[in-house]
Amino acid sequence: DSDSMVRRKAIEQLAQGYKDDRDTLALLQEWARCDQDWQVRSTAIVNLAQGWPDHPDALRLLQKWARSDSDSMVRHTAIKQLAQGWKEQPWLFEFLCDRTLHDPFERKESWSENPRQVALKAILNYYPNHSQTRSLLQDRAEHDSDPELRKFAQKNLE
Repeated sequence: DSDSMVRRKAIEQLAQGYKDDRDTLALLQEWARCDQDWQVRSTAIVNLAQGWPDHPDALRLLQKWARSDSDSMVRHTAIKQLAQGWKEQPWLFEFLCDRTLHDPFERKESWSENPRQVALKAILNYYPNHSQTRSLLQDRAEHDSDPELRKFAQKNLE
């Protein structure tokens, strides 16, 4: 369908109503990988992360989209889903640090969500007492290229 809202609704219905159908996972992966609309890709990612957290491909694909999707909103969604669904995993802190430091986001609109900021928020939520959290926050407050993220980091240092 050419209407992205229809495709998003179809994804949600498919993920909820046909979770046990083996083709559902493949369709979600295809939408997340190939749809031209970032909202459709993000909807597929959310449903994949929440519906198939134990599937071996889910984690690998979510990490890939968090690192390399061309759209910052899709990277934002993937990072957020990883942080929520895999917060108990020992590798997540380092992954979030990497995304906080290395996501290529450049602010073009004031409303844009910065994937580096969602990664930093997750670190503050899930790892507030980690030995590297404060130094990462200080680094982002001083050196991040996004003024909104610098302001967020400065506020959280207070």
